[in-house]
Amino acid sequence: MIRLGISGMGEMGRTLFRAAFSHPQFEVKALAHPTTPEALAYLIRYDTIYRKFPEPIRGEKEALITSQGTIRFFPTDQAGEIPWGDVG
Repeated sequence: MIRLGISGMGEMGRTLFRAAFSHPQFEVKALAHPTTPEALAYLIRYDTIYRKFPEPIRGEKEALITSQGTIRFFPTDQAGEIPWGDVG
């Protein structure tokens, strides 16, 4: 299992998230983007390029909740501020 943390959820970050989410060898453990988890869940759910995300996803406090579990969320665009080692 390869664990991922993605800093920056623009077009490329969301594309990587979708690819990793659908591949059984990858587990997304953390996401970082300067917004709220609810707003990011919406952007993933209704992507203008890739269309609707095929799985349920929602934002809560400091996480995104998916069918595969909880993904930690950090509202920053500074990758150095994220405690990657504590995420898993």
